[in-house]
Amino acid sequence: MKTIFATALTALVAFMMVFSFSASAMTVEKIPKGFEQEPIIEIDGVDYYLAGPPFLNDIPGHYWNVKGNHITGLHFNEGPMPNFWASDIDEGALLFKVDAIIGYNDGSMVPTQPGYVHWHEFAPVDPSMEYDPDIGLFLKHTAVDYFFFEAGPMPMNAHWVEPGIDYNFMNNVVY
Repeated sequence: MKTIFATALTALVAFMMVFSFSASAMTVEKIPKGFEQEPIIEIDGVDYYLAGPPFLNDIPGHYWNVKGNHITGLHFNEGPMPNFWASDIDEGALLFKVDAIIGYNDGSMVPTQPGYVHWHEFAPVDPSMEYDPDIGLFLKHTAVDYFFFEAGPMPMNAHWVEPGIDYNFMNNVVY
């Protein structure tokens, strides 16, 4: 009986190992349906996008799924140059799953849930509209792997990351 059990357990472990190594990891080439770059988000009758560097209308490597007031994102190792966010992870690999809460970064609306440590402002689609840098998203980044986050255009925020909520991700929320 022990031999049958041991053989079955060995076969199960071998099957799981083969399956886990053959399952394809999410990459920028395999973005799930419903995610897009540069989404337009309407708030109080005004259309916004996530302000990115001057030459982009969004944050490099980010893809968003907007469903009403709930926004989720995927942060890939993609940008204007190879391995923009992390040089020790493959180009195009998923780095973080992102959860976002729309709000105002003026100290009055800080999310009470843990992990929302990064703020990113909206910019109005219509350039003639008044720009308010306090309206945007509170972001929680959950890492999917171990890597050194070089922080793209903000190298002063570089740090080691491990799977789970990254409480050190570019902390800039006003408390």
